[in-house]
Amino acid sequence: MREVSLPHTAYAVATYYIIAPAEASSNLARYDGARYGPRFNGSEDVRALYRTTRGEGFGPEVRRRVLVGTYVLSSGYYDAYYRKAQQMRADRAGLPQRLRSRRDLLFTPTRRRRRSSGGEAQRPVAMYLSDIFT
Repeated sequence: MREVSLPHTAYAVATYYIIAPAEASSNLARYDGARYGPRFNGSEDVRALYRTTRGEGFGPEVRRRVLVGTYVLSSGYYDAYYRKAQQMRADRAGLPQRLRSRRDLLFTPTRRRRRSSGGEAQRPVAMYLSDIFT
């Protein structure tokens, strides 16, 4: 057994939570209640239909991720966040292969501590940070 270093691990959670919500936001944009997704009655116009569909059709965590994804993809923040996260993902893409070429197995923890009894769901940032090793 030998210990190896995983460079840029400190940036893994931030990279993931920029790219994943951006992709979720992009993919869930089609759920408008007109062609895709459930349609909730009582909408006066198209904007109200979208608002109602996305408000009632998505849970709080999905709405949170869509909002974060929309934010990082917006014109003023695309380069500052999304492009940098994509560069970090590209830089890390070959890392597992480089490590495997010198090792047979790579063991890593999946969590920093035991899963809580549901309190993390009430604190989204704590829940996100607990994903650092996965």
